[in-house]
Amino acid sequence: MMKMIDLKLLGILLLSFMQAFLIWAGEVDNYLAWEKDIPDSYILFNQFLNDRIGHTVGKINRAMKNGSQSAHVYKECENVSMEIIKKLGTNYLGLAALNAEFELWAQDNPLIESYPINTTTNDEMRTISLYGPSPSFVESFFISIDRVVNVGGIYFGTDKLSHFTGSGYLYYGNYLKAKKRGKSEIDAIKYAVKKGYMMEGGIIGIKSTGVFSYADLEANFQGMLMTIDMCEGETPYLSSENGKWELTTEIDFRNYVNPYWDESFNTSGYTPKRIKKMFKMIKKNGYCDLLHSEWVANQRAGYMDFITRQAGLLSSYSRPVAYSFDLIQQMQKAEKKMQTLLHENKIYAKDKYELSQLCSQLRIVHE
Repeated sequence: MMKMIDLKLLGILLLSFMQAFLIWAGEVDNYLAWEKDIPDSYILFNQFLNDRIGHTVGKINRAMKNGSQSAHVYKECENVSMEIIKKLGTNYLGLAALNAEFELWAQDNPLIESYPINTTTNDEMRTISLYGPSPSFVESFFISIDRVVNVGGIYFGTDKLSHFTGSGYLYYGNYLKAKKRGKSEIDAIKYAVKKGYMMEGGIIGIKSTGVFSYADLEANFQGMLMTIDMCEGETPYLSSENGKWELTTEIDFRNYVNPYWDESFNTSGYTPKRIKKMFKMIKKNGYCDLLHSEWVANQRAGYMDFITRQAGLLSSYSRPVAYSFDLIQQMQKAEKKMQTLLHENKIYAKDKYELSQLCSQLRIVHE
């Protein structure tokens, strides 16, 4: 009994700490943005990324010029790329941020169009979102409902920006760790993906929200790929001359954003408790009717065309895989721990959670 009380007290203290420091785990309802024409903000996102990366490269060059204690570390490109993603994705304690600067900047920037608009409060979002009604004790403390933005024609939640940088930082660290152990590039990538997969099954994923987000995992993965591209491949972003690093090519964020960031396309897995809560809003918001609209059909056709074109270009990439989607499907079949994690939470085949399947269940319930 004493142990149970201690655990409950520990949980309350942890949540209080997270709330006090404004640490929010985000969920997004991509279905809300169906039939909403959101302008493409890729130019602003590109400006942010390149400005921040340029600033970090400048600081590294000054440290090397001044002969600071850390200067020798930056002779290796991998250490420079690690510093770049660390600055993008960690908080002041040096920990991977649940709310990275990239996300907070996008949420507060009046120039970035979103749906709902950026003046909508979290409480207002709860009244209209798939994940909003009847929040649990944990959710009411630190789960935010994020807005949807458009980059390169891809609709995704602003939470993905913290995944791209914060979790991308963790992925890249695990990737480098595996390579130092002698793993091949693809095996090092798989190692990082597996670590991220297991993390999504923990307190910042399914344990707190009842949602296992494959779209989050895709954003994590792409953050790692961007950082790998800093130093590897035929045309890496970074080059060094006379002891000075330079970003030789500007980064285009659209090279890393893809349809698998959209949670209405790359659907999540849900616990039975979460699905039960979702049914009410699926019905209230008319998502089952919207599923058959011309707007959704056109968006999905555009997404499939995007994926087909990228598959055709893959042979010209230096990297062995473009998306985490297929990789995760393969690994789920081979890795027992990955299978067990989902089954323990009563999450099964991914296609079971497609909106069409959930709508079929709704019709059965109400017939």
